[in-house]
Amino acid sequence: MSKVQHIRRSQFITTFGPGAIIETTEGPRIVLRPDIGLFHEANRRRGITPDRLEISHERMSKGYLKGARVFQLPSNAELDLPSDYALYLTDPFPRWSLCTKHGILYHQNYGCPKCREELEKQGYSKEEIKRKLREQGRKQAIRFILACPKGHIGDINWAYEVHGNSSSCDHSEWFHWIRKGPALSDVTIQCPKCKRKVNLGWIYTQPHRCPSTYLERRDHRGDVAQCNENAFVIQRQASNLYVPEIITLFTVPPKATTLHKILMRGEVRGSIKTALKMDPEILNDRERFLHVIEDVLTADELAELESYDWEDAKSIMLELIKEDKKIPETPYGLFKEEFESFVVASKKGFPPLTSKLNPEKVLFYVNPNKIRKISDENGVYFRIVPVDKLHTVMVLKGYRRFIGKPGGGSDNSAIDAELVSVAFREGEDEWYPGVQLFGEGIFITFDEEQQFWEYSKRNPQQKRYYDEWLRAFKLGGKGYREHLFKDPSTKFELHPMFVFWHTLAHLLIRAISVDSGYSAAAIRERVYVKVDDPSHPMGGIVLYTSQPSADGTLGGLVSLVRKFERILKRAYDSLYSCSNDPLCLEQEFKFVPDKPSSVNGASCYACTLISETSCEHRNMWLDRHILIEWMEGL
Repeated sequence: MSKVQHIRRSQFITTFGPGAIIETTEGPRIVLRPDIGLFHEANRRRGITPDRLEISHERMSKGYLKGARVFQLPSNAELDLPSDYALYLTDPFPRWSLCTKHGILYHQNYGCPKCREELEKQGYSKEEIKRKLREQGRKQAIRFILACPKGHIGDINWAYEVHGNSSSCDHSEWFHWIRKGPALSDVTIQCPKCKRKVNLGWIYTQPHRCPSTYLERRDHRGDVAQCNENAFVIQRQASNLYVPEIITLFTVPPKATTLHKILMRGEVRGSIKTALKMDPEILNDRERFLHVIEDVLTADELAELESYDWEDAKSIMLELIKEDKKIPETPYGLFKEEFESFVVASKKGFPPLTSKLNPEKVLFYVNPNKIRKISDENGVYFRIVPVDKLHTVMVLKGYRRFIGKPGGGSDNSAIDAELVSVAFREGEDEWYPGVQLFGEGIFITFDEEQQFWEYSKRNPQQKRYYDEWLRAFKLGGKGYREHLFKDPSTKFELHPMFVFWHTLAHLLIRAISVDSGYSAAAIRERVYVKVDDPSHPMGGIVLYTSQPSADGTLGGLVSLVRKFERILKRAYDSLYSCSNDPLCLEQEFKFVPDKPSSVNGASCYACTLISETSCEHRNMWLDRHILIEWMEGL
């Protein structure tokens, strides 16, 4: 029977993607790249191919991914497969293990020699002994591995660590593990043949030759060219060993219906164009058209198309085959496009009341009758917009390994970890793994965009923190690592408008978790800024929650709109109180061009930092001073 461990599809994107180490009941395993782990020959014979699992999202594919396509990891239930079928393959890693009973470090191909002797005495056959040692070895896998900032990973060469450059001893299958205390320096590894030994604490602090292997690609021999980076010993469960790079976009108007999601799939869209080229009048014959394209639609997709009023379906299809306006190709451009869609919906709703489109057929729904305008204690008006339906697409672009010299210090302050792509090619197409989620959200922005502009007109002494952030933005954030930003060409996170909304978003998430019972980790953020003119910025935030089910999240979050005054007041109150004050409040954002600079001002886990799963920006670009300074000048 196959050994299977189930995870949620969203976990594959956020935690256990290709290149990650997943802990299982059978020991740690490396998650393989999708073309090896999922789309292998056995699954292809079952019809499991990326094009059949495609997520149609034009803005994601053409904007963020430069034409690449996205597939969604399937579940066993969706494919009518038994729950014990291993849908996605993984490989055991690391291949060295530690027998704590006998104090022996051994390679799994060899097994613990003392355990072998015990099994032989018990009368087990050679095949049974081999199987038992293999199973035991995987469960006893050693915690320490090698990794480098280019993303390579591999086993420690224990034989070389013990013997060094000496060639007088060829013993390499197992070693004594002698522990005399709790510290790494209390562990000695000794060769049973030549008695050479080495201290584990010393191994942990030294740079090592990089293994030059990407194990998720089943690359066990290493690159053709040896990696020139130093590798360091790290524990396999360390959080900095696998930091995923995730990109997220919403489905926003006007292409925000369930039919758009189906028809924008490349294969379907191509078939429609071909059919219209052969017969421009084919859309007038509903039955004949459905017969022509039914081969490229699943049964569920065909049923969804048939459920539409045909005139609505025709207009959507004709709109799709037209030459569209150019899709932004930068994260800043895509976010700005989303922000503008939210702003329009916050005034007119979506679909508009004049539209005949059934609200059940949209992936983005705002009822204009539920939009509220509220004022805070300073008389500033906010527009609070409940988004009852929100379709989200998350794509795993790659991962980074932030590996540096143990102990930190100047060598570890700014690790330039390379992005390792998890994409693979199939024919002419490049594919990325993704997941689509359905949920709800609350869009918040100023009722009048000019309200924040007044900030820039104040006396310099009244906006000291504002000016420091704006200086960093105008100088292009020189000295910061590029991977810290969503869009390195813009670095919009440094603008004080972004810092203002980002900090407020974190305070509101904390306030909602206290006021409504929602877990703060269950609410995510999206921060928008429009800074084409830095002195006249615009911005807003979306706080949202989502899940894989098409039923969404049942309206628990949008129901908070009617009592948002109380939530906003609670957020403001927490702005002035932090249990780490005055130390927290004394932290100031300082920008020094061409040198590593701070990424936060006054912020800490007691006041503004939240769960990493909720914050899109890894808890960077936060400063209570910006909000306090803004409010005190009103």
